Amino acid sequence: MPRPFSTLEALYAERIGVPLPRDLLSGKPMHWMDQKLFGSEEARGLLYTVQSMITDFLEEAPEGYLTMGFWGHGMNSHAFYHQRVEPGCRVFLRLPHGGIFDDSGEDSRRIREVMDWLPGFLAALRPRVRHLELVDSMGAAWMRLGLPDGRSIEGRWSSLQLATGLPPELEPVLS
Repeated sequence: MPRPFSTLEALYAERIGVPLPRDLLSGKPMHWMDQKLFGSEEARGLLYTVQSMITDFLEEAPEGYLTMGFWGHGMNSHAFYHQRVEPGCRVFLRLPHGGIFDDSGEDSRRIREVMDWLPGFLAALRPRVRHLELVDSMGAAWMRLGLPDGRSIEGRWSSLQLATGLPPELEPVLS
């Protein structure tokens, strides 16, 4: 299938208007998967592209799994994807981008804000938590943190909410 872009980096810059933050790729080569979605070797043949697949992703996606790019169907189910599985970390982002009722410029601004914030947030949390689960999928959002002392913190924060202001519940973890 021909495609008008050559790399994930070129596609992201075209759609979002800024370069892709390099820390998001973890040095993994990204392969074209489907539509405008790229993935790591571990993601080949394992796409989690719709809302009903969130639980499957959280329970089954293998360590090293990484996808990023754009995928959609219908008139308004178009999204930017960033999904990753690392030791103690599962992130499922499916953020609106395009579709008949969306403002692609505003969607791009939100995605840019989240993607610029995410690498630093993950780096700050890794040494402070046993487990992180972050889900933001077309309006359904939550985060669960497992702390070293066995406690957990959960909230229904979207990635954009987290990117624009730290909830008070997270201040003790990140301070």
